[in-house]
Amino acid sequence: MPDRWLSNILHGAVPFRALGREWKLLFTYRTLLECQELTGIQMLGASMENAPTRLLRGLLFVALRRAGADLTLEEAGTLLTRDIRQTTAVIGRAWSASMPAPEKRSKEKPQKKAEKPKQQQEWMEHWAAATSQDGLGLSEDQWLELTPRQVHALQKVRIERMQREEFLNGLVACTTANFSMSPPKKPLKADDFMIHKLPEEESNESIGDQIFSSMQAFKLVGAPVSRMRTKGDI
Repeated sequence: MPDRWLSNILHGAVPFRALGREWKLLFTYRTLLECQELTGIQMLGASMENAPTRLLRGLLFVALRRAGADLTLEEAGTLLTRDIRQTTAVIGRAWSASMPAPEKRSKEKPQKKAEKPKQQQEWMEHWAAATSQDGLGLSEDQWLELTPRQVHALQKVRIERMQREEFLNGLVACTTANFSMSPPKKPLKADDFMIHKLPEEESNESIGDQIFSSMQAFKLVGAPVSRMRTKGDI
C-alpha cells in the first residue's frame, strides 16, 4: 500500500486544524468513492465551484478519516459550519492538490464541451486503466490509495514511453515507404504511423533529437571502461 506520508509530501497536502491537532487533507480514489456513496454525487464529474453543502461535508469527512481522524459525518458537518468560508477554502485547496493540473490545449483545436460523466462506465474505465496488465498494472489497493494526480502522472509516463516506441517504428516505416520502388507522392512522416500522436513541441529540439541524445547518453554510460580511456591513460 502506498505510503500516505509520501503522498502528502508529493502533493503538498493541505493542513487543517481540528479536534485538537493538525490533519493533512488529500483526496484519493478511495475517498472519492466513499464520498460518492455518502452523498450520491458522481465524484468523477464533481466541481468545487458552487459545491453543495452535502458535498463539502462528505469531502471533509472522508479526507479527515483518511488522515486518521475518528469522527462521525455529523461531527464533520459541525466542523464545516464552524467557519464555512475558511473550511471550504481548505477543501478546495486539497481538491486542487489531488487532481491533475489542467492540460495545455492547442490553439488550433477548440476545446470541446465537457460531456457529463457516466456513473458506472467511467469508474470502470478508471479501474481498468489502472489495474489491467495493459494499463498501469497496479493492484486495486494501490490504485485506491493514489490520488487522480498521481495516476495521471503515471499514465503520462506510460504514454510518453509508447510515443517514443511508436516514433522509432514509424521512422523505420516512413523511411522504407519513402525510398521504396513506388514511393508516395507526398512523403510520409513518422507520426503518420503513430497511434499516440506527439504534442506540439515547445522547444526547438525535435523528438528525434531527444531520442538520439538519450541513446548517446545510454551508450556513454554503458560503454566499457577500456573504450572510454584516452591516449594519455595508456
